[in-house]
Amino acid sequence: MDSARDLRLFRRFPYRLHRQAAYWVPPLRLLDGWNFDEGKNRYLARNAHRFFLATHRGRVVGRISAQLNDEHQRVYEDGCGFVGFFESVNSQSVANALFNAASDWLRGQGCRSVCGPADFTVNDSAGLLTEGFGSRPAFGMKWTPNYYRSLWMNFGFLEEERHYAWGFYRDIPLHPLVHRIADTVSVTPGLTLRPFRRDDFDEDLRRAYEVYTKAWQKDWANYPPAWEDFYRQARYLRYISHREFVWIALIHDNPVGVGLAIPDINEVLLKGRGRLSPWMLWKLWRYIRHPKSLRIMVLELDVNFFDSGIDALLYRKIHRQALTLGLQHGEVSWIRDSNHRMNKLMEKSGGQRDKIYTMYRMPLQQ
Repeated sequence: MDSARDLRLFRRFPYRLHRQAAYWVPPLRLLDGWNFDEGKNRYLARNAHRFFLATHRGRVVGRISAQLNDEHQRVYEDGCGFVGFFESVNSQSVANALFNAASDWLRGQGCRSVCGPADFTVNDSAGLLTEGFGSRPAFGMKWTPNYYRSLWMNFGFLEEERHYAWGFYRDIPLHPLVHRIADTVSVTPGLTLRPFRRDDFDEDLRRAYEVYTKAWQKDWANYPPAWEDFYRQARYLRYISHREFVWIALIHDNPVGVGLAIPDINEVLLKGRGRLSPWMLWKLWRYIRHPKSLRIMVLELDVNFFDSGIDALLYRKIHRQALTLGLQHGEVSWIRDSNHRMNKLMEKSGGQRDKIYTMYRMPLQQ
């Protein structure tokens, strides 16, 4: 795939493929365009990548990306290359052609295995939906058809890791244990919990990034994002965030935790075909000011404070703000199946595991 026209076909294919799908949410075409622009997405400039299209009789029937990830390789040194942006008609031969093209390219780059899906990194949109097809995803999460799992596994991919999306509903109260933990930790000497400052956003973002880089644990495909990627995502989210849902925890002015939730604008985008018409802009503006649902995207602690209970305090703060604003539903996503501490908090908080997203891996024959 070499031309600007091919890239447009690559970007537009999902809108045609899923136009009849009840729960596929069209990405905003403007943001989707920025994602593939090297001037706006510095990941593309730092990492080798290639896009592939599958066509039949002149019509696009599938797409896939193949990419290296220098940050992943620096941490794990496992020779893993990634594939993402996978979309295909329900045809094993089409899927096989896409996987073969991506695998051959990654093999040529010296990769020993192929992992995915990740668009472009696991800190962006990643995973196949393998449970929970009967409802729309939250903003930033994906809906993929049920048959994708078979296409991947029939080619030889094996399940590597699962991630959960936990749903919360207004009529299900927080577990008393969460309140006890939050009340206990709230009197920690020197502890401050405050919202991000609009007039000093970049400084608070640096503090949040400091927490984020100290929060990660060495677990498959888990690594702190580069500052450029972190800032890129935060810049987009700033336009739809609420001050009431972006909190930072500090002990003696040192950042130790961060919690971020955003209005789940997928409720509006579901019917918008990805276009920002004046009518859609008005609906988005209105929904952001008066949301009905939200997604908790970040609930992170410095690794030295994992057992402090500050995550429960952050979660309760966001939960209370949501109730005050009259929200009916929330989602916490995604949480790795290996993150037992956070999954236990979700269970104790009255959450329901609504969706499972699965990552796959396959060795490459040399």
